[in-house]
Amino acid sequence: MHAGLLGIHRLDQARPLPAPRDLPADAPGGGASTLLQDDDLLLLSPRRSGLKAAERGGVIAAAWGTITGCLVPLPDGLRADDPRALLHLYAEHGEAFARQLNGHFVVLLRDRPRGLLLLIQDRFPGIATAYWLERDGLLLFSDRIEPLVRAYPDERRRIDRKALHQYLADTYLTAPATIYAGVRQLPCGEMLRVEAGGIERRVYDGWHRPARRQTDAKTALARYRGLLDDALGDWLARDPSCGFLLSGGLDSSVNVALAAGHGDRALPTFGIAATDFHTDAPYARRVAAAYGAIHTEKLVDGSRIDDLPRLAWELENPFFEPGMMLSWNALRLASEHVGSVVGGETADQLFGACAVPCWNRHRARRRLGPLLLPWLALVR
Repeated sequence: MHAGLLGIHRLDQARPLPAPRDLPADAPGGGASTLLQDDDLLLLSPRRSGLKAAERGGVIAAAWGTITGCLVPLPDGLRADDPRALLHLYAEHGEAFARQLNGHFVVLLRDRPRGLLLLIQDRFPGIATAYWLERDGLLLFSDRIEPLVRAYPDERRRIDRKALHQYLADTYLTAPATIYAGVRQLPCGEMLRVEAGGIERRVYDGWHRPARRQTDAKTALARYRGLLDDALGDWLARDPSCGFLLSGGLDSSVNVALAAGHGDRALPTFGIAATDFHTDAPYARRVAAAYGAIHTEKLVDGSRIDDLPRLAWELENPFFEPGMMLSWNALRLASEHVGSVVGGETADQLFGACAVPCWNRHRARRRLGPLLLPWLALVR
């Protein structure tokens, strides 16, 4: 995990941009390179991030995350993940150019002749994220919360109580909220549009339920399988040496089964077993054996509890997931062998495995809540 990039854009023309040397000693400026710098914009990037930028006609474009493809043809020799492709798409499609991109990314576009800055979040949650903070005539933005609160340490004390209430009720936060009142998260499919010192959030690609939904289960399943198979094939073509997280559950097992049909190499798979509680490790071994995968397994015995502070630091926002420590260990294991991994997420939610437990928890809250309220009031 990297320390996070930091961008600073001047909103108030009477206020100069800070120099990198004037940032706090532990801010990214201490261990980062200056990617962009002019009178109105400063972008500091960790040296190992690989972040690239391109400029043409006073327009600057940069992206972080992964751009996997483009929905419209690009000029010969231009890949979707080349920042020059962003300039081409902006010239062809205007401010909604990111609708033509697939992947998990955040795009920064600066149109100097128009005095316009766009910070664009992709349509898919949870991978690449844009956070921003408006303070003292400046707009600060980053792919992590940490650089923003390091630049303004007093922001750590400004807790968003509504966000805290949502976390305690639902165990997660939804954009644009973060745990800090001053730091906002850009929702999926939205852009932050900055012009003439004003900041506006604008939806550039909202998700809409299709008017004609597929109701035939057999047809829908075939289409889903085809889309998933195409996506796995595209990723394997981009990174033939990637690995697969394999827990033995529905989602990860389907990924391995479909990916085994692409190419003739044995897939590297990574899983977790435990000594004191049940996991699906036996099923993961059976899936790996069935598809000829090279399976590496880590035994979790509780000795890595010291990793918990680091895990909380990486999450930044409050987040609760019973299997998070297992996922953390699986990713650490995979990182020792491969540069990227494919994992399965949301299958439980999509296919109903969580429906019964969630309904049981809801019923328990309804039944036990009135009994617990007097006790909670007494404790408070």
